[in-house]
Amino acid sequence: MGVSMGVNSINASMQVSITKQKTTKTTVQQKSQSTTKSLVDVVASRDSNYSFKVYTQATLNRLAAVVNMSAAELGINLETYDASPEATADRIAGFAISMFSVYQKQNPELSEEEALAKYEPYIKRAIDKGFNEALKILGSLNINDDQTMSGIQQTYDLIQEKLDNFFHGSSEQVVEGNA
Repeated sequence: MGVSMGVNSINASMQVSITKQKTTKTTVQQKSQSTTKSLVDVVASRDSNYSFKVYTQATLNRLAAVVNMSAAELGINLETYDASPEATADRIAGFAISMFSVYQKQNPELSEEEALAKYEPYIKRAIDKGFNEALKILGSLNINDDQTMSGIQQTYDLIQEKLDNFFHGSSEQVVEGNA
């Protein structure tokens, strides 16, 4: 599977250019504070970085395959799919709001006002959990650039705004309906 590079592939200039401060209990060198990494350390470092890159790319490829397969099963055309913060917030908030009627059916003993009061923290915790899990996944894949993080924050803020509008607007309707 792998690409094999011999020890001879690392030239002397590479070995000399890779230096760093070493302070270990087992190795103390009196000659200087800066020491050259051994050839074994250079090879091990290069191999672990290469392995990580291969693993990350393989993981991203598998993730892309799952996304493509799921999109196809759901009839979603990813070429025209709007992944903007606004569209994503609309989909997430819309789903959360649509599930309120299910929550009401599962809790018929609650008035609409009580159901809203209990559903709001429940759904907001669920959304927070989802965002935190997504952030962990992106962080582990090292996808945490400023543009991505800004888009995620904007999406989160828009969802919270839409939910607040729903719960605030619904509460007013409940009060008006009882008056």
